[in-house]
Amino acid sequence: MSNDPKGTSAQAKEREEEYFRRKEAELLEAKRREAAAKKEREEIGRAVGINDEKVVAELFACGYNRETIPLLHLVPLIQVGWADGSISEEERRHILEAARLHGIEEGSAAGQQLASWLESKPSEELFRRSLKAIRTILQALEPESGQARANDLLSLCLRVANGSGGFFGFGRKVSREERELLEQIAAELDSHHHNAAVQVAEKMSGAAQE
Repeated sequence: MSNDPKGTSAQAKEREEEYFRRKEAELLEAKRREAAAKKEREEIGRAVGINDEKVVAELFACGYNRETIPLLHLVPLIQVGWADGSISEEERRHILEAARLHGIEEGSAAGQQLASWLESKPSEELFRRSLKAIRTILQALEPESGQARANDLLSLCLRVANGSGGFFGFGRKVSREERELLEQIAAELDSHHHNAAVQVAEKMSGAAQE
């Protein structure tokens, strides 16, 4: 059998060209994905009203997108619901009611994600990063407005902790785990007024147990 240097050279060149075509395609795909991710992050930032790129990037890393970001303010409620290891039917009902008030429809991308979180507990990282983002949003508001919204959110969390339709003595008692989590959430939402925030949570959860 005779050697064919020209044929071997042509095959090598073809393999080399194929390698560079593949690398170019991979580079273009990486650029496309990065552009799409950048656009998604920008839309998340606009949706929640913050310009902190680091916080927005953390939300994106947690899996939020333009369709599911409306769930952000429901995450503390979900965290309280999972405080004792499971979400009761009453707790689920309150969370779903809050979701409807936020315009989240059953069957939508956000609705499906919420259903998943109600079935399987989200990661602690999701809870932590979501609370951090909410705090950033509240701190961008006027102090009185931010405090009022934080208190409203704590009220919703307490409703979930109560696991019933009533407040302040109607329904089951708030568990120790739930009470501690309420205080933790309160402190995280208003880190500049830690003691006042904790007092709000203690007053609310204490009244609920009388």
